[in-house]
Formats: sequence, C-alpha cells, structure tokens
Amino acid sequence: MFSMSILSALHHHGWYLVMATDVSKKQEDKDLLIFRASIPPQSTSFFAVSFNERNKLRLIGAPYKVISAVQETIGTSRIQYEDWIYSETAYQFKLCGYPWTADGYETVTSRMIILDLLDCFTSLGWQLHASINMSTSYDGCHTDTWFFRRSNQ
Repeated sequence: MFSMSILSALHHHGWYLVMATDVSKKQEDKDLLIFRASIPPQSTSFFAVSFNERNKLRLIGAPYKVISAVQETIGTSRIQYEDWIYSETAYQFKLCGYPWTADGYETVTSRMIILDLLDCFTSLGWQLHASINMSTSYDGCHTDTWFFRRSNQ
C-alpha cells in the first residue's frame, strides 16, 4: 500500500515513471525506478495487484467494480476463498492449486489467468503503470507487483 501511495503522489506531482529495471545481479535485489519530470496530469486513481505465496492474488486499493470483475474473470471454480485483509485495504483471492509455481500444462493455465486479468483491467479503463519487483515471498521467490492507473476524467 505504501509503494502505491508513493507512485501515486509522484505521478500527481508530474513525475512520470519511465521504467522499472533490474540492473544488479545480486540475489534479493529490487528494481530501480527511473522517473522524468513533466507537467502534472489530471486527477488519476491507482490500484495494485500482487501475487503472493504460491496461490494468492491481492487487489490493493482496488475499487469494488474491479474486484467484481476479477471474481467474474477468474471464475468461482478457480477461487478457493476470498476475503478482505489489512483493515479492508486489500482484497485477497486464494486460488485453487498453485498457479504462481505451476509446472507443465498448469503453467499455460496460469499465464492464461494473467492475460485474462490484464484484459479485464484494460476493459475497465485501467492502464498498467508499472510492474515492479519490490518484495520477496515467504519462500524466497521474487514476484512483481503491478500498479494500474486510470484518469478520473
């Protein structure tokens, strides 16, 4: 949530994210964020998507319309349970199986879920702002967090 607030504040003050890049070969390193200054944009909203543990998907700061669309996109047969976490600032889906550590054919299914989610967010007017490697999961695996933005106009 804190990272999303920082990205949102920088964007609202005219600092545009040019890229998130990994320029180090060190283990446990995180992405370098490169910004450029420009004219501040019109009012913009942000939310984040994180891929947690081996089978959890979190929507952080997402509007209810996005949560409902994700429920429909993933489908009830793929959702083991879902609930609000972190004082209702994030909505978490626990998916069936282990899509973030899948092997074989399950890898294809996991990637289809990812593509379906991107299509879902785009259809609601959200644009991918950044995909940033900023944390390490409980088992030492790295996963990116996606940040989406949409103009409020």
